Amino acid sequence: MKSRKHIWLIVLLISVQINAFATHIVGGSLSYVYNWGSNDTITLKLYRDCSSGTAASPTNIPLDVKGNNGAGVTPSSITLNKISTTSLPTNLPPCATAPSPLPCVEEIIYSATVNNLPSNVGGYHLYYSLCCRNTTITNVNTSGNNIGESYYAYIPQSSVYTNSNPVFTQLPPLFICANQAFTINHTATDSDGDSLVYSFYTPYKDNNPTFSGNVASFTPVTFLGGYSAGNPLGGGALSLSSSGVITGTAGGLGKYVFGVKVSEYRHGGLLSSTLR
Repeated sequence: MKSRKHIWLIVLLISVQINAFATHIVGGSLSYVYNWGSNDTITLKLYRDCSSGTAASPTNIPLDVKGNNGAGVTPSSITLNKISTTSLPTNLPPCATAPSPLPCVEEIIYSATVNNLPSNVGGYHLYYSLCCRNTTITNVNTSGNNIGESYYAYIPQSSVYTNSNPVFTQLPPLFICANQAFTINHTATDSDGDSLVYSFYTPYKDNNPTFSGNVASFTPVTFLGGYSAGNPLGGGALSLSSSGVITGTAGGLGKYVFGVKVSEYRHGGLLSSTLR
């Protein structure tokens, strides 16, 4: 008689106003493309738990905009419109036995092209927050069902640098197998040819950021004992290569939040980062 094969469901994070999405957004990333002049295209990708009983996604979302060191600017917000919804394939690994029912995850893309972001001293801080995370997450404290998430991007002063931030090229798998070694490709590309540096980070809650030295700071989630940004799966520290490839060994069954950041450098200076 064959033993039951164990699987892990990874809750993607890729992490603003608080919005009533309920507990169905499991990850995302915020990026922008510089077009010309004061014209930029801004895109938010969210990953939604679309299983039975979860809330529907809205047709548009408000993105908060701040200036140098958090100062008010015009526009103070940008409306991103929903442009597509795509169901993601389950793609169970060979070592896994399918759960019943199978998880349902959708990629929802919100985007807008704006022509009112002229060069601003200190650039622009863009962010979006929502509540709440799923209470079934294994590695993060979600007590009280009020721990949300935030997505953030920074546009540097365009009179100094015109810039598009890095974009991740692949999605992590929904499943990896417990107690087995794995590899996840988290590679990103940058249209400006900037140097990219990858790191793990602790995902954010859904608070408004504070600013010091024109750096936005969000309150991070609290990892439960035995977990951390570099060991989010409980199976030991993960390795993240210079090209964005994650390797490690899975621990126990569960749903997990983890964060990966890719930062772009030009002439030795940090321009911006994309967080997933």
